[in-house]
Order: sequence, then C-alpha cells, then structure tokens
Amino acid sequence: MNYFPENNPEYSIFAVSSLLGVANHHGVSFPVGKVRFLTLQPLNFHEFLFAMGKIDLVHALQKIDTVRIEIFHVQYKELLKQYYFLGGMPEALNQFAEHKDYH
Repeated sequence: MNYFPENNPEYSIFAVSSLLGVANHHGVSFPVGKVRFLTLQPLNFHEFLFAMGKIDLVHALQKIDTVRIEIFHVQYKELLKQYYFLGGMPEALNQFAEHKDYH
C-alpha cells in the first residue's frame, strides 16, 4: 500500500476517519507525506439555492431585500423543505437538481 500512489498515479484514494484510532494509540506510527486532511461540510441554504439555479433568491437574502423575500416567500418555503429533505449533501443535491426526483 505504501507505493500505491507512485505505481498508480491515475487513482485518487479517499478515506474518512474520526482520528479515534490515533487518539487511542499513542506512539503508533502514522503515515507522513501522503496524508491531506480536509473538513467537509454540507452546503448551507444559500449554497443550495445557488446550486439549484436560484441566484436571484440568493441575492435577495444577501441584501436582506424584505420586499422580494416576501414576494417569493412561498418559493423560499418550498426550497427550504427540499433543502431539509436532501440534507445539504452535494451529491444528493446534484442528483436532485439534474433529475428533479428524490429517488
């Protein structure tokens, strides 16, 4: 496994961990040089609206345009329900945006 990236540069390896094992096993070796930590989080509601192509609604929220927000409140509520249901996960949002289907 140590030479996998050198022998197969066309593949990317992605692993998820809580680092619980590292915290519980002090003094155990840890791979150095090939590890890159990323913190991934779900999209927030503004990012969700942007991904759904509702850029005008994002701008109204950012500018706190209460008149436009009130005019589109029904649309905001429906989009918020979709956001809650999909959970803000990028791939789920991509699939929903493409197919307009929850399956």
